[in-house]
Amino acid sequence: MTSTAILWYRRDLRVHDHPALRAALDGHDRVVPVFVLDDALLGGRYGSGARTHFMLGCLRALGAALRERGSGLVVRHGRPEHEIPSLAAEVGAAAVHWTSDVSPYARARDRRVTIVRRYDPSLPPILGDEDRLVQVFHNLVRNAIEAMAAGGQLTLSTRVSLNQLFGKVDLGAGQRTMVEAQVMDEGAGIPAAARARIFDPFFTTKERGLGLGLAICHQVLDQHRGAIQVDSVEGRGTTVTCFLPIAR
Repeated sequence: MTSTAILWYRRDLRVHDHPALRAALDGHDRVVPVFVLDDALLGGRYGSGARTHFMLGCLRALGAALRERGSGLVVRHGRPEHEIPSLAAEVGAAAVHWTSDVSPYARARDRRVTIVRRYDPSLPPILGDEDRLVQVFHNLVRNAIEAMAAGGQLTLSTRVSLNQLFGKVDLGAGQRTMVEAQVMDEGAGIPAAARARIFDPFFTTKERGLGLGLAICHQVLDQHRGAIQVDSVEGRGTTVTCFLPIAR
């Protein structure tokens, strides 16, 4: 007999290294992912237009990632305490899995990590699939935050690239300038022995990691005719730079 579980996505909108997803897959034959858009969420912390746009972009990226794996994301509008039991009844779910977004560890880490944004407002448009690129930067920002268990500064920056190696790319009709998007943390850094393998699928330095995050980032940027560069110093932190061609 087939066993079905619901995976309730809350704050943690990722596919890789998701503890609730792993638990659902371990114990059930079928998993139904769901996200509930409730009025408190839309009118509260995501109430501004920019934050709502960002959240919906993350949901599109999550839905695309799930579709690639033969699944899909169910989106409901209403109160979770009503929508989750209703969906469970519809699909015959035996269990509901989720991760808490109000744990003391999560709240403490949020307070200790300072995010600094240094975006160039004059950047030209780039060539890219918005959903796939949101997935890339979601992974990179999450990695950076997880690397700073003791807190620190996370710096996000964009600029036109002046890099001699990756600053330009030939797409067949002449060279195009690249844009840099950089994610820099003050975490523990990547061990020297591991740096040559960080883009290998299933290689990870995390205790519970699957080792797919950076591999997928590398693949997505390569498909965009871009590049990714990682510089890391143990004990000082890691800087990940993504290069993407401008549009013409």
